[in-house]
Amino acid sequence: MGISPRMISMAMLLQILTTSIWGIVLWQRWSYLFPLFRFALLALCALVLAMGFAGGLKNRVVSTTTFILTIVSIAILLWRRAPIDIWIDGISSYAMLTMFMGVLHFISFPISIGKYNIALLRAFTRRGDTARAINRGFHLMGYIIGFTATFAGIPLFYFSVKPTAEALFRKGEGTKALVNGWIRGWYPGMLLTPISVPMAISIAASGAAWANAAPHLAIQSFLALAASLLIFAGPREPIDKSRIPEVKELPSLRGFVLGTAALVAAIASVPALTGLHPVWCMGVFTVSVSVLWLAAIGKWGPGLERIKTHLTETLGSPEISGMSAMILAIGFFGTAIRTVPEVMASMGKACASIASATGVLGLLIAIILFHAILGYVGVNPFIVAPLLAAVIRSQSISMDPTFLMVSLLAGQVWAIAHSPFGIAPIVMASLTKDPEVNSFKITMRWNLLYALVSLLIECLAIAAAYLAFYPS
Repeated sequence: MGISPRMISMAMLLQILTTSIWGIVLWQRWSYLFPLFRFALLALCALVLAMGFAGGLKNRVVSTTTFILTIVSIAILLWRRAPIDIWIDGISSYAMLTMFMGVLHFISFPISIGKYNIALLRAFTRRGDTARAINRGFHLMGYIIGFTATFAGIPLFYFSVKPTAEALFRKGEGTKALVNGWIRGWYPGMLLTPISVPMAISIAASGAAWANAAPHLAIQSFLALAASLLIFAGPREPIDKSRIPEVKELPSLRGFVLGTAALVAAIASVPALTGLHPVWCMGVFTVSVSVLWLAAIGKWGPGLERIKTHLTETLGSPEISGMSAMILAIGFFGTAIRTVPEVMASMGKACASIASATGVLGLLIAIILFHAILGYVGVNPFIVAPLLAAVIRSQSISMDPTFLMVSLLAGQVWAIAHSPFGIAPIVMASLTKDPEVNSFKITMRWNLLYALVSLLIECLAIAAAYLAFYPS
């Protein structure tokens, strides 16, 4: 008898609930509860890792990455004869990230049930009667959905835009416009949003706060969006907008603005004011704001059904459970590799050499380029970011945590959006169900020039910001 999605969902739900309580225990420093929760998290994270791997076998990239990282980590810790504390810390080090991964989709519930996604599409495609104007609408919607729903927004955007794209564009061109609209809008939105997995990893790895980095991230984000809208919006061919499918009783976007603002404000302010773990706040407020939003728009009934289905079934899907297992394996590997002084010393020397030759600014740019290069050969950016941060700390390189966070985030987001092995192009290609559309075509034929321009924007933006703060 195989492992059912419901069984995996129950294991993940237990881990999410335990981690939620653990965040309060850490905040209040109830040290007498530390041993109990550490062993509870060890057991639950190990269970989620094993069951998530088994349930995520359909995704070969994710399952293979999880398996290799786990086996290598175990081998390293056995070789180094690591004490039990290292094993516990390694397996449960990314427990809060896994909690956040499990509840990330909550924010898509009020957006989809309230039909805000359709209202956004209508708002962004209302004006203009050319392909360029419609494409810009797709890009802007991709930006907004990417900012609010991040990974959960991929299917939300696809199924919202598909009828309009198919109606307005020639066969084959509609898919291209849809996919490009998502990549070129979602990528800039992911650079700024405080509720994404890359953001959580960057915060955890650097120790910086989103609120401190927000001005720098906003500059990168808006420049990348501007390039998308001004340079990569497509031709000015006329479009017959009478073919757009009609949808009645669309909601006002005021509710969308208020709900999004509440979520961003909570995530930005509460960690700074209370000392609560930023990643813990990201998960808790994603759930609480989503639930309150559903109640405020009078959609509590269908929202409750969606939440129930998510917690009892969707959590155990290969997409969520497999990704959660991979995140735990990444944390395990990061802990294990830090016990090998030779590896850390070699990487440390390389980082120190770059910093010595080019300064800290050169190292910040190198971090972005490392992610891009390694992402293009299939190395998961979620592995690269925490490892680079650990290496930099081990060398005592004097670096502003905020700039380190911006650099780590920029590299990760670029890789997952523009690498053929990135999550965004892989998922989008699978949604099209078109045998002629794959992640290599999306990234290397349709979006290669935009990817290079966006990489240049990232490097120039962080250089300008760094020089403004540290002119000498």
